[in-house]
Amino acid sequence: LIAGSTTSVGSHDGTTDTWWTPTIVSAAVSFASAGLSNIRTTYNTLCKYKQSDKPDFMVTSQTNFEYYENLGQPQQRITSTDEMDLGFETLMFKKCQIFWDENCASGEWYILNSNHLNVVVMSGREFSPTEWVKPANQDAKTMQLLWMGNVSTNERRKLGALTNLSA
Repeated sequence: LIAGSTTSVGSHDGTTDTWWTPTIVSAAVSFASAGLSNIRTTYNTLCKYKQSDKPDFMVTSQTNFEYYENLGQPQQRITSTDEMDLGFETLMFKKCQIFWDENCASGEWYILNSNHLNVVVMSGREFSPTEWVKPANQDAKTMQLLWMGNVSTNERRKLGALTNLSA
C-alpha cells in the first residue's frame, strides 16, 4: 500500500491518479542530520487534507527506533531516589506512538493512520477447518485452519513513509 507512489492499488494507477498516492520521502540522510525534520514534514503533509484525521502510529527498524529514543535521553530526569530507570516505556511523536519491528527494512520509517487501514477477510476462509487427517507414522490427527485476507486502505494519501534514513 505504501511501496511506491507509482504502483497501482485497486483500480487506481499511481502514475495517473496522483491524488491517491501515499507520501513517500526518500530521505537519503542520516537521522542525526535531518531525520526528525523529515518525520515532522511527512507527518504534517499527511494532516493537510483534514487536521482532525492524523496519523496515530509509526513503525520503523530497531536501529532508527533506538536512535529516536536516544534523542530524549538528555531530557530525561531521575525523579526517584529508590531506583534509576534510564529507558522510556513508550515513544511518541505528536501523540503518535512509535513501534519497531524486526521485519521493517533498515532505513524505513512508516507513518500510518489506522482510520484508513482495514483487514478484509475472504469469505469462507476465516479460520475454516479442513478435514482431520491421521498421518501413517503418528498416533495423532491433524487439521489445517485456513485463513485468507488482505490489508486494504480507503484513503492511500493518508499513509506515508521515509526511505533511505540511516542512523
